[in-house]
Amino acid sequence: KMMKKKVFALIIAVLMLLTVFAGCTGDSGNDNPSTGPKPSQNQNESNSPDGPTEDEGPKEYEFAELTIGIPSRATIDSMEAPTNKFTAYFEENLNLKLNFMFFPADSTNYLRQLALMASTSTEKMPDVLVGFSLGSNLRDDYGDAGFFVDLAKHMDQLPNMKKQFEKTDPNIMARIDAHMYSLSGAIYGAPLYFADSAVDDMENMMWVNQDWLDKLGLKKPTTVKEFHDVLVAFRDNDCNGNNDKNDEYPCFGAMGPGGLLNYVINAFIYYDAGNPFDVINGKPELVPIRDEYRNAMILLNQWYKEKLIPQISITATGAERKATISPNSGVAKVGIWNGHPATQANQTSAVLDSYVYLDPLKAETDLGGYLPVAGKVMDFKTFITEDCENLDAALRFVDFFFVDETISRGRHGVKDEDWYYELGTNIFGDADAYVNCVDSSVFFEGNHTWGGNFAGYVTSQNYFAVENFKYHYDENIGRMLHEQIDVMNRSSQPESLVREQIYTNEEYERLNDIRTPSHQWITTWFTRFLTGEKNPASDADWNEYIQGLETYGLDEWVKLVQDIYKAQPDRVKH
Repeated sequence: KMMKKKVFALIIAVLMLLTVFAGCTGDSGNDNPSTGPKPSQNQNESNSPDGPTEDEGPKEYEFAELTIGIPSRATIDSMEAPTNKFTAYFEENLNLKLNFMFFPADSTNYLRQLALMASTSTEKMPDVLVGFSLGSNLRDDYGDAGFFVDLAKHMDQLPNMKKQFEKTDPNIMARIDAHMYSLSGAIYGAPLYFADSAVDDMENMMWVNQDWLDKLGLKKPTTVKEFHDVLVAFRDNDCNGNNDKNDEYPCFGAMGPGGLLNYVINAFIYYDAGNPFDVINGKPELVPIRDEYRNAMILLNQWYKEKLIPQISITATGAERKATISPNSGVAKVGIWNGHPATQANQTSAVLDSYVYLDPLKAETDLGGYLPVAGKVMDFKTFITEDCENLDAALRFVDFFFVDETISRGRHGVKDEDWYYELGTNIFGDADAYVNCVDSSVFFEGNHTWGGNFAGYVTSQNYFAVENFKYHYDENIGRMLHEQIDVMNRSSQPESLVREQIYTNEEYERLNDIRTPSHQWITTWFTRFLTGEKNPASDADWNEYIQGLETYGLDEWVKLVQDIYKAQPDRVKH
């Protein structure tokens, strides 16, 4: 392990500088130490011919103990069985005893602790790490340095994982493989793959107060000009009828580059603030340095001067935004807002009755008129470490995440208590599902789950709940989610996007060196341009903004992204 210690000296140094990264034993009551019980016979019952996959593993196992390293979670009182039902589910079905080693809850500190653990020749890692968001490049750094088991060498002991991916379209599977395998041909972590799109994938969910529109004789805005005119009308009238024209906000929401105003920018040019490159004439171009972006900022600065964009919205905390958007008083204060209604609003607030969806604004240029939607997500949060002394037990533990019931339990809690199998349509109304929720209060919280899904093949069927608003969401939230999934389904995306790129470690490290300070610069100057601290119409101010990006490596950043994009076809093949 001395060689590993040297390898990770640099990683520790880097982690010590980070401020942001982009999440005890008990008695299971199992009296049989040699062979475990069979999984429950009704484990995978379904009325659907394409219902949940059954566990492909053996039905009897030798008893084993595993130590699981996991970041602590404030919403869970205990990870020990039988108190924690998800732990008990694993222990009872796999004849395991799970012991837990807790890491800090926030990613910066748990990554730092993991790196420190890796650097010492005396401290042993847990058998399995669960819930660690490493990203593919840091994952491969640990794997190539000898800390993680290569799952590619043990696929015969991962039957559930194999079965899930075997049913995937070969063209999609080629890209999955490209992200799942390291450049050295290893699989260092169990993937968490989201196969189906959902309303959560929308970058901007936009809501307008229909009651206010009706009161003023207006229609939902479809163009930038109409959007402006609606904001002016909301500013100038006592829309909520309480004889106070000063307690309403024309719009309200997160005001960073990816927030409410990104909706307007996308009328000018496709802009995903988290991945700010758009493919133009076959090449990725950085959007926040283009004229389309600048013209949008000039317009937004003018709206700010007209007091259509409230200054308080820029500085408000998430809790303050929620209280303003959906006050408990039942008196609406906001004309237009953005965000997921289940998380950015108080679900029981009566004001939600008034809000309806907004479609993307019509294009102001040939490059606009879009609504950014996230791509298919693959993450790696579960890793078997080389310190594991019972590899067979660790493999069956990891493989069990790929059973459909495990995915359902990881999100919704205990089967036949918090939910049950029933074929239906999911809560978004766009696909089949077979998880009917009885109690949605356990949703990633309490002692019935581990606070998230950390590996597995996630689909509409095993992840999303059957449409049942009585038990899942307040009826208004359900209505709003239906409306937004309709918006997503009819919204267009550019033909080519710069996302899910495959990098070498050297490329990834250099990209991070450039884009981390560059993203911060773009965010800072977004606010400066919006508020008029700097004038986006001034060539001097705009050039100062561009020159700042150049000091961080603007030209190299653009060229690097373009070269990586060009190399993708060959990298996906291999």
